[in-house]
Amino acid sequence: MNTFTIILQGHITVIAVDSGNRGLTRVASAVAADFRKITGARPCDIRVAGTDDPATGSCANADRVIVAGVLGSGGFIDRAAEEGRIDISGITGRRECYRMTIVPDGGREIIVIAGNDQLGAEYGLLKLSELCGISPWHYWADVTPVRRESVEIDRALLDIVSEEPEIKLRGFFMNDEWPSLGNWAHSNFGGFNELFYEKVFDLLLRLRGNFLWPAMWTGVFSEDGKAFPTASAEMASELGITMGTSHHEPLFRAGEEFSHLMTDSNDKGYGKDWNYHANPRGLYEFWTDGVRRNRDFKSLITMGIRGERDSKILGENATLKDNIELLKRTITDQKEILSENGLADAPKVLALYKEVEDYYYGDETAEGLDNWAELQDTMLLLSDDNYGNLRT
Repeated sequence: MNTFTIILQGHITVIAVDSGNRGLTRVASAVAADFRKITGARPCDIRVAGTDDPATGSCANADRVIVAGVLGSGGFIDRAAEEGRIDISGITGRRECYRMTIVPDGGREIIVIAGNDQLGAEYGLLKLSELCGISPWHYWADVTPVRRESVEIDRALLDIVSEEPEIKLRGFFMNDEWPSLGNWAHSNFGGFNELFYEKVFDLLLRLRGNFLWPAMWTGVFSEDGKAFPTASAEMASELGITMGTSHHEPLFRAGEEFSHLMTDSNDKGYGKDWNYHANPRGLYEFWTDGVRRNRDFKSLITMGIRGERDSKILGENATLKDNIELLKRTITDQKEILSENGLADAPKVLALYKEVEDYYYGDETAEGLDNWAELQDTMLLLSDDNYGNLRT
C-alpha cells in the first residue's frame, strides 16, 4: 500500500489556515487536538499556523503541512488552482464540497484541502481527522481513539472530490432537554452557553450537518453567551452553521424571551400578552428588536405565531376563520419587519404543527393558507403528530 504519513511522533505537523477565517481556525484547532490525542504529541509538535502559505512562518520548517482554505479567498489555494497544481473542476459551482489532494511543494509533499465554501473547507479538515481514526462521537460518547506513534493513510484515500449534499439543511432540534441535559450543561458549562454549543457544533459538523434548533425550554440561545450575550450565535455564524428557532419561536425570539421582558400592560414596552390580537404593538416591537439583534447571522427564520407552550393563540371559542385571519395578519407584519431590516429574501419557514395544519388547509367555511401568495417564498415544515405519523 502506498501511504502518506500524516502524523509521526517527534515530528512537527502544522495545519495552515488563514487566521482571518475564525470558523476554519476553530475547526483546525479541533483537528490538531485530535491528532495529539492519537499520538500523545505536545502542542508545539502539532499546531495551527495563522497563515495558509506553506512556505512561511512555522510551516516552512514543519515536517508535514496540511493547508486548508476556501476558494476565492485570495490565498495559497487560489494560486495553486490557477497554476494547475490542484484540480477544482469537480467542486466548482457546487456547495459544501471540498477537494483534498497531495501536492508537491518546495521539495516536500503537502496535503491541500480546498473548500468551495466555508462548510466545504471545514468538512474536508474533519474528514482528514476521521481518516486518522477520530469518531464524530469522540466527545459525546467518549469514543477514545487508539493510541499510535504514527498515522499513515493510503494515498488513494487522500485524493477526494466530495459530493454535494442532496439535502440543503441537515441538523437536529434539541428539545425536551430538561432535566437530564439541562442539569448536565449547567454543571459542566454553567448553562447553555457558547462553551456548551462548541461541543454541539463540533458533533454537528463532524456528522456533516449544518443546521440547528437550539435548546429552548429555559434557554435563550442569542442571549445566554458567557463572554457576551450573542457569543453562541456568533460562533455558529463563523462556522457557517444555519440557526433556527422552533415551531413557536418566530423571528429569532426564543420562547422564554417574552416572559423575561414582558410588562404589566399592553400599553408599554413589549406588553403583557403573547397574543397578536390583544398586543400587536408590543409583539411587533419585540420581533423587530429580535431581527435587529440577529439579522447578520446565518439563519432560517421561523414565521407565524402559536400560543405559549404548545397552545392555541386564540381561545377555544375562536372560529377557524378567526385564527386563519390572525395568522395571515401576523405573517404579513413579520414579512414587513424582515423587509425593513434587509431580510426580505432571507430563508423562512412555517411549521405546520398541530393546529397550524388546520389553518393551512382551512375548510368549507374558511379558506386556508395553502393558496395564499404570501407563503410562496416560505418553506413548509411537515412535522409528525407526536405519535410517529408524518405527513408527506
